[in-house]
Amino acid sequence: MAATNSASRSERPRAATVRPGLATLLATLLAVLLASAAVAAPAARLPDPAADRAALRAAYQQRFPHLAPDDYVLGVYAIDAGLRAQWEELNEFPPYEFAVDEGKVLFAQALPDGTTLADCLPDGGLGTAHRYPQVDPARGEALTLPLLINECRVRAGAERWDPDRGPMMAVLAFIADTSRGEHLEVPLPETPAALAVYATGRRLFHSKRGQRNFSCFDCHVTAVGQRLREQPLMPLLGAVTHYPVYGLRWGAMGSLHARFAGCFEQVGAAPLAPQSPEYRALEYFLGVMGDGLPYIAPGLHR
Repeated sequence: MAATNSASRSERPRAATVRPGLATLLATLLAVLLASAAVAAPAARLPDPAADRAALRAAYQQRFPHLAPDDYVLGVYAIDAGLRAQWEELNEFPPYEFAVDEGKVLFAQALPDGTTLADCLPDGGLGTAHRYPQVDPARGEALTLPLLINECRVRAGAERWDPDRGPMMAVLAFIADTSRGEHLEVPLPETPAALAVYATGRRLFHSKRGQRNFSCFDCHVTAVGQRLREQPLMPLLGAVTHYPVYGLRWGAMGSLHARFAGCFEQVGAAPLAPQSPEYRALEYFLGVMGDGLPYIAPGLHR
């Protein structure tokens, strides 16, 4: 039966009363305890990017002692001899060349206001791909070429491109090709803004997610080289150096962020939006890890 409010006043519990002097004393003690706890609580530890990079490279070196650091730009083809042979054969006539040619035309096309991407992108865009992503201290976020290209297009009165496919991939393939042979330049973060973006990317790299409760670290460091669905799990040290890639399973050019989304889906997690601040921060984190490695984009993946 439902409870009622029929209890007499004598049956109802009485509110506790505290003498004014005791109340003041308790309030003072509580304030002292809270202040002491605040002093004793350790400040949030900032990440140490140099230590992180050394640890990641040491982990891969222990797992694959026969590989040199530069080998990791090949991704999974660095650790699987059979796939490496197939990759070398396919690269005799690289399927991404059509995208480079298409991107060259699109890059030079006039935008609605009469300008071109070369007029808008930093340093004209060409020969700069190996320096991305980079953190803009004023904006407090990682900047990528797809982000900047779409911002240029919008300012010029054009529509945004899909950042993961189509014309964007062609232009990125062309710009990347003009940096081919350079070395990745994503140095250790030196500003508070860069360190904050790095910390965001680092958290995403280590955070477990999805029904499988896996993190990037679990698959690509702890289990690197083991097979998942017939495919070896690739090391991520040189991931930023070879995207965009022509994906044989995609039948088209694809982005690093599309690969991020695929990983999220494989572990049962909802992917983030392409070019989201979180994905850009993750790309920046991986760029810092791979700083100094040869830049070989555009690339080719199974």
